[in-house]
Amino acid sequence: MQAPDRLTYDIDRGYSAVIIGKHRWDKAPGGTWKRSPQLPITQPTPPWVAATNARVLGATTARGRPAWRVSFFDPKTPGWFTVVIDRETLRTLDLRMVTTAHFMHEVYGSFDAAPAIRAPRQG
Repeated sequence: MQAPDRLTYDIDRGYSAVIIGKHRWDKAPGGTWKRSPQLPITQPTPPWVAATNARVLGATTARGRPAWRVSFFDPKTPGWFTVVIDRETLRTLDLRMVTTAHFMHEVYGSFDAAPAIRAPRQG
C-alpha cells in the first residue's frame, strides 16, 4: 500500500493486482496483465471496518521490539482478527484474520518508505 491511492498484491499461486489511481491491472495465475478502470481508493486503510469484544491477549516481542497481541471481532466483515501492535509506535506489525471460507496473514513493515508501485508491463 502507498498513500494516497496505490495498492498491489500477489497471492501465492493465485491472482495478482496493481491499483494506481483510476486504473487497475489484474493477472490470473499463468496469465497476462489486463487493464481496467478503477474507482480511486484511499490508502492506507485497515482491513477491518469495526471492532467489538477487543481484548489484549498479552505482551510479546515482534522484530526485537516490545508489542501487544490484541484480538477483536469485526461484525461487518464478519471476521475474527488477531494483531500484533508495536507498543512504542502503535503500528500494526502483524495481522491474522479468519472468516467464513477465508483466512489471511499480513506482515507490515518498511514504514515511512515509499515502495515502488508501478503499472505492470503489458504482455
